[in-house]
Amino acid sequence: MVRATFHTLTDSPTPASVTYAHRGGTEYELVVHVANPLAQTEDVPGSTKAPTAERERNEQSAALWHRRYAANLEPGKRTDLTARLSGGASPAAIGVVVYDVLEHFNFEVADIEELITSALARHNPDAPDATKDNGRSYRDRIRALVEAAVGSAGWTSLALEPSARRELSFTRVLRDGSVIDGALDLVALQGGAARILDVKTGGAKRDDALADQYRVQGAVYVDAVQSIAQTTATFALLSAGDGRSIDVDTSGVNVASLVEQLRDE
Repeated sequence: MVRATFHTLTDSPTPASVTYAHRGGTEYELVVHVANPLAQTEDVPGSTKAPTAERERNEQSAALWHRRYAANLEPGKRTDLTARLSGGASPAAIGVVVYDVLEHFNFEVADIEELITSALARHNPDAPDATKDNGRSYRDRIRALVEAAVGSAGWTSLALEPSARRELSFTRVLRDGSVIDGALDLVALQGGAARILDVKTGGAKRDDALADQYRVQGAVYVDAVQSIAQTTATFALLSAGDGRSIDVDTSGVNVASLVEQLRDE
């Protein structure tokens, strides 16, 4: 589609741009990068196989990630305490509302209660009424998670960057035609690299355990950003429960191999 529409750009060795206007008058700029696919050789960066133990670990992580987040076969477990604090809502339901509030949060005009009400209307219109105990505890839980996130140094440092984007959707097309769709909770250019911050609203875990659990997701996001934006990228988690940031090392994960393994399952 790009070659047919912007055929004059395909011979350009550097990114070329096209400007266009919305019917409302707003002007936009489209930057087109034309890249030739690399040959399928053993010298392709990232194509080397990881040691057996590392490869098995990655495959196990991929299978677990797929079951939990793609197939939804292992919903989060809830304790009686969690149920009471959340007004009976599932952790996933709370997370969706928290992400919505964080997407629309404004440092200068931050009426969190109004944002929560709007988010519930969009995602959980049957939520218990705010005048009832379970409805109040539900909203209190959401507010606590939002306040911990926006009050953390990790979230604030990125959200205030001019380049910051929240809930930024992406589509990554792999060489074999596979497509990965996702959305970045928060991303910004900082220090010459794209910094990706993924918010987690679940129960607190040790940093190493949490980082290991999301290595596959981190690798997919880093690969997508580096491929699409042509810049280096890093991935970190933000535990909304206490506002701490956890760096995730994705260097040992081969995304192409994981996609192939998941496709075969």
